[in-house]
Amino acid sequence: TKDYIGTSRQTAEVVQAHASATGATALMVKSVGGNTGMLLDKNAAGDAAQDATGLYIDLDRTVATGSTNAHNDRGINLDVNSASLGTSSLYGMDVDVVGATSGTSTAYGLDVNVSGADANHGIVVTNTTGGIALDINSGATSTDVVDITANSLTDQIALNITANALTEGAGIKIGSSSSSTSARNLLDIQQTSTAATACIPIKITDSGANKAMLIDHNTSGNTA
Repeated sequence: TKDYIGTSRQTAEVVQAHASATGATALMVKSVGGNTGMLLDKNAAGDAAQDATGLYIDLDRTVATGSTNAHNDRGINLDVNSASLGTSSLYGMDVDVVGATSGTSTAYGLDVNVSGADANHGIVVTNTTGGIALDINSGATSTDVVDITANSLTDQIALNITANALTEGAGIKIGSSSSSTSARNLLDIQQTSTAATACIPIKITDSGANKAMLIDHNTSGNTA
């Protein structure tokens, strides 16, 4: 359908209007053959200002009037089950965002904003069968790779790591093989308030019989 009138309307509309029909599915698409079950191709162009959206999902639930039943709502519920005899890769979601330098823009691969609940979790990753739970590969040269801002935190921990099954591994490892002669710090801890007289920048508690801290400095060369 081609329509050049810029008024708000629906080209196709599916309405399931009865609130009590909790088992009804407004739209179902089933694909057995073919590589793609559903394709949504959104194209935007023009000189006027615009906020284009490829897929917009709006799920709203009003407060119940006389029941305390649990309501576990999901904006998107994605299940991928795949089996293969070959060497394969499975993706729950594959996101590609490609910007352009024709103007001034900032690209976001994922923007999560969670609020309003008693407990708000931005991202929860559960990896029960091993492998890397979070892998960040950045090509940044002059910006931070991981930036945590927790300026409202008072009596909890900004970064909490528990690794109770360690044998020969490490809780934190920082490595650099850079041969640059420029001055820098591989680890930089700063407590910058002169009024924080009770603050301890580094605390080490070791209940074992071995060393609490080991500094192994190896250097070579003829420079003083």
